[in-house]
Amino acid sequence: MPMTDRTRRVRRHLAVALFVCSLLLTGSASRADAVYTYTGQPFTTCNSYTGVYPPPCSQYSITGSFTVLTPLSANLNYAAISPSSYSFTDNNPFLESLNQTTTTSTIFKVWTNASGDITNWRIVLIDDAFTSGNWYYYIGTLSYLGNIDPETGRTSNPDDFSFLYPNTESNPLGYGYILDSPGAWPSATTPEPSTLPLLATGLLSLIAMKGRATII
Repeated sequence: MPMTDRTRRVRRHLAVALFVCSLLLTGSASRADAVYTYTGQPFTTCNSYTGVYPPPCSQYSITGSFTVLTPLSANLNYAAISPSSYSFTDNNPFLESLNQTTTTSTIFKVWTNASGDITNWRIVLIDDAFTSGNWYYYIGTLSYLGNIDPETGRTSNPDDFSFLYPNTESNPLGYGYILDSPGAWPSATTPEPSTLPLLATGLLSLIAMKGRATII
């Protein structure tokens, strides 16, 4: 039975739609975000000159995560990375989380093992315009055990810390830290697939149903 013009149009539209959906699915599959989460130990030393770090000191610790578009490579050696997103906090209710919208400068450098897991790191986040430019706030987590930090020459003393200064690094308004007790980076996690592949799959199903109903 020869095809009608209407059937040809439907099949052309279906072919175009299938091509678009395949592009959506291919683009989504080629991106495999990896999330690295850090959990630090409770602070052991705090000073609160203005009441911004009230006791107990153990309630504060550095926690956070960063996301990269692909998992970290194996055997990195003090490699600079550029996360697509990140957020870290010292869990102080008086202070903000530092993330890609609140920081004014950052350092992200890591060492990894043969499996691509983080073994040592230097992560520092700074907001030098905290509370409309009145304060200078930064938090960080560092560990060089078994490695040498090229910037400081240190090979030990992992630190988690947060400091709050009035504009410059002098006469702190408050701070907290823990020494010699690094936190943990579990293996990276991969988020659930985005809604894009699901949308494309659903669109394919609807197109197939529509084409079948129209042709029949």
